[in-house]
Amino acid sequence: MGVGLVRAFRRHSERACVLLVLVALAAGTFSAGAPALTGVALAQPAPPPNPSDDELERSRDAVSARAEEVARLTAQLAELDDRTDDLQAALAAQRETAEAALVDLEAAEAVAAAAAERAEDARIATEAATVA
Repeated sequence: MGVGLVRAFRRHSERACVLLVLVALAAGTFSAGAPALTGVALAQPAPPPNPSDDELERSRDAVSARAEEVARLTAQLAELDDRTDDLQAALAAQRETAEAALVDLEAAEAVAAAAAERAEDARIATEAATVA
């Protein structure tokens, strides 16, 4: 039972310490040059000035230029995407050709190995016939 009391005291002490730190930080923020919050509402900043007609026109021109650039880049991306598709199709065709050539090579190697074995058998038979 004494251990539970110590744990409860530690929990409450930790909470109290956290609360004290938060209060100290808040008090330091308000006393370190920030305006103190009193019952008086803070004044709202003045709204920014309205842009001139020239500024609006320049802004519209900048938006148009960026939109044209986005359109150009989008078209370029579509073209590159089409080219990528074409290259992937060509690569797939070349892989199929390479795989077929590999199958042909393996078959030719098997035929060559069988022919070499028959030739060796014939050489042995010829030597045996000449010795006998």
